[in-house]
Amino acid sequence: MISTIVEMSALLAAGLLLLTLAWYRPGWLIFFALSVAALLDLFQIGIGGVDFGVNLYIDDVACVLVMGTGLLMLMRYQTKFPRDAVPCLVLLVLIALSFGRGVGPFGLKVAGNGSRNLFCFVAPALAIMLLRPAFRLDAGRLARWLGWAGLCLSAVALLRWGGCYLYPWS
Repeated sequence: MISTIVEMSALLAAGLLLLTLAWYRPGWLIFFALSVAALLDLFQIGIGGVDFGVNLYIDDVACVLVMGTGLLMLMRYQTKFPRDAVPCLVLLVLIALSFGRGVGPFGLKVAGNGSRNLFCFVAPALAIMLLRPAFRLDAGRLARWLGWAGLCLSAVALLRWGGCYLYPWS
């Protein structure tokens, strides 16, 4: 009984901390969520996920956190839904339809795990589009960010191709 109360209060405190961070520093929260998910995936920590009928992985939590931050910023800046984000929204609707259609014939677990792949690609893109007022993004700034990200990922790929692995148990 006491441990349940402690766990619930710790989750509530963490949720309030994340909500405060999302309100005041949305860019840092998204960067932190995606970085932690990528690092945990790289070191293969928590790759089994938690079973709730559908396995819930760290990537899923990061995507939900990123999407929630994007929607919070849409409410905070009281802007209209960006027109260039409509294709991502259509993809999210198609993901939901695919999940709904797959539950009947294949079951909850298979349908959920199959829809996850597309959701992990669409959620960060849509969240970044929704955070445009908070980031004050212009085309030049975004191109520089993408250029640096491409260089970093290329360096990691070259190191891995050369036989240097970032975790010791491989």
